[in-house]
Amino acid sequence: MVGEFNYILIETANMFTKFTKRGKPKRNKYNKTQKKPWFSESCEDLRISIKNYEKLVNKFPFNAEYRKSFYTFRSRLRRRCKYEEKQYKEKICNELDNCVESNPKVFWKLINKLDHSSTCKTNESLPYNSFKEHFEKLTLEYPEMNRFQENVTKIFESLKAKLPFNNDINELNGVITPSEVVKAIKSLKNGKSPSIDFISNEMIKNGTNSTMESLVKLFNIVFNEGIFPKIWNESLLVPLHKKGKVSYIK
Repeated sequence: MVGEFNYILIETANMFTKFTKRGKPKRNKYNKTQKKPWFSESCEDLRISIKNYEKLVNKFPFNAEYRKSFYTFRSRLRRRCKYEEKQYKEKICNELDNCVESNPKVFWKLINKLDHSSTCKTNESLPYNSFKEHFEKLTLEYPEMNRFQENVTKIFESLKAKLPFNNDINELNGVITPSEVVKAIKSLKNGKSPSIDFISNEMIKNGTNSTMESLVKLFNIVFNEGIFPKIWNESLLVPLHKKGKVSYIK
């Protein structure tokens, strides 16, 4: 009898232990992520309520009211998060429609907000030499591109030959003046990437007074002699990774 009684007590204790372990909400201490931009104050209030009831459930695992409240608030938080995320994305989409042509810089910032994984995080080394060889062979692999360029040049030269040449048109053939250079500098947009010389539009704007004389002289030489600095014919190519393996360039 004593053995059977002990067996019943042990089995009952095991059942309660399994129920307690299964019933407790799991806490993940190591999965701490940054809050989403759409995570509003109402979401934060619901999250705090969930944390409070989680503590109560862990302290009183057999209290049905605490457990019910915990799961109720958790469901509310999920619904609220879905709603806030939807509203957030709809707002950005509306802003995209308004600035797609008027402000490209803001447009791409909004695109990056929609795609939280837009930043490429990888330890894989990029094959720079392979990229160089790829772009060098690009026009050789497609000879029709060269033929198209030759045709455009021929058409341009034929049209140019038909135009009446008049040296009396002073507006077009005159010397480039400082006022014209200042007007062109003011039209430059901020936030644009510089070329291979790393001279940004902001640098040109802020250095107008000290560089004006040199710029006017340079542009007049280019206009009169038909020659320009070799670096003006160089550019930077920045490949954008779309999908697949980063090192695959073809």
